[in-house]
Amino acid sequence: MCDNLPAWTRAKSRQTGAKTYMDYEKLLADPNVEAIDITLPHYLHARVALAAIEARWKGKSMRREVQHFVRCIAQDTQPWVTGEDGREDVRVAVKCYESAKTGRPVEIGAI
Repeated sequence: MCDNLPAWTRAKSRQTGAKTYMDYEKLLADPNVEAIDITLPHYLHARVALAAIEARWKGKSMRREVQHFVRCIAQDTQPWVTGEDGREDVRVAVKCYESAKTGRPVEIGAI
């Protein structure tokens, strides 16, 4: 848990038992942190989200895509792949799993 309000942070730490930080960069550097939920105003969110990606996903295959997605949100631009594209990919993948499970061809339909 990270916040710049010391009294609130100490109270939440006592209440939850969670380790607390006053600096999000120290939180991101801690290898024991298992989850990050960024609850900042929109104008601050992208900077911290990109720092989290950089800190946690160095060299990982999804890094470039997630960075692009966060920048699209921050800059209000269209992503490379739309939500509709992703939904269609999942639909086709489900059909592939169905075919593999049954050992039979399945109708995929228009792509």
